[in-house]
Amino acid sequence: MPPANSEIMADFLNRVESLPWFHNLGQDPPWDSHCRQIQDWSEWPGPEDPSVSEIAYRQQSLYDELMTGEHSEQLKELWDRIHAIVIRVASSRVPYDADRDSWHPPNAAVWQAAWTAGLMGLCLYLGHPTPPELRTQWEWFALGHWPCDWDGDFPSGKLVIY
Repeated sequence: MPPANSEIMADFLNRVESLPWFHNLGQDPPWDSHCRQIQDWSEWPGPEDPSVSEIAYRQQSLYDELMTGEHSEQLKELWDRIHAIVIRVASSRVPYDADRDSWHPPNAAVWQAAWTAGLMGLCLYLGHPTPPELRTQWEWFALGHWPCDWDGDFPSGKLVIY
C-alpha cells in the first residue's frame, strides 16, 4: 500500500506539535467517559503492573507489524521525527526527568505519548487500520490526559486516565 501524501503527514505532524499534552491531568472530562480516573502520579501502578505492561506489549506488537515492509527507512525517519516532537513538547508539561527511567511516572507518560503518536503516524502513513485501543489512547492524549492503565480484563473493563 502506498504511503500517505506529504500534506496529510505535515498536517499530522503539526497536530502532534500543537496537542495539549498533559494539560488536563487530574481534571474531569466534560462528559461521562466510562473511564476510571486517577488524581495523582502516585496512583499509577507502575510499568510492571500486568495491565500497564499489556498496553506496552500491544503497542510493541503493532510497531513490529508496521515496521516490516518496503517503506522501513521512511517509517524509521517518521518514527524518529514524531518521537522528537512529542518528547520535546510533552516533557516540558510534566515533571519529566531525563535521568530517570520508566518507574518515574512522568517519564512513562511522555514515552507512552511518543509511542502512541508514533504508531498513529505510522498507521496514517501506511493507510493501515488503527486498532480501537490505540485510537482511544490517542483521543485521550489529544484531550490533555494520560491513558495510563487498564482496569479489568481487556477489552472489557475500563481505561484508566490521569
